[in-house]
Amino acid sequence: MGNYLDTFLDITRGIKKIEMTTPVYMKEDNGIEMMEFVMPSSFNEENISQPLSKDVELYLDEGGVYASVSYSGYSNENKRKKHTASLEKKLKEMDVEKKGEFLYLSYDSPYKFYNRRNEVIIRVNY
Repeated sequence: MGNYLDTFLDITRGIKKIEMTTPVYMKEDNGIEMMEFVMPSSFNEENISQPLSKDVELYLDEGGVYASVSYSGYSNENKRKKHTASLEKKLKEMDVEKKGEFLYLSYDSPYKFYNRRNEVIIRVNY
C-alpha cells in the first residue's frame, strides 16, 4: 500500500496534499492488480495536477448504474470470489445484464480492525 500511496501523492506535488478518499477501488486487469482512488469533488480536469509517474493515470469515469453486495471484515481473495459469485447469481436470477468487470471496494484503512466495510460492484444495464 505504501508504494501506491506514494504514487498517489506524487500526482499532487506542487498544488496541495489530497487526503485519502474512500472507497478505494480494486480490480485485476490481465493479471495485474490495480487500485483506483476517487478524487474529492473540489478537483476537476482543469485544476488537478498531472501524474509524475507513468504508473498513474487520471480519467473521468462515465458513471452509471451499479449492482452491489456488501460484506464485512478484512477482504481477501476467497471473500471476493464468494461475494462476486453471490452477486452474479442474483443478477442472473433477475435477468440483469452486466457491463464491464467486477470491482472490489474497500472503505476502511488497513489499520481498522472492527466494523470493516467492503463491496463487490458491477455496472449493469437497468
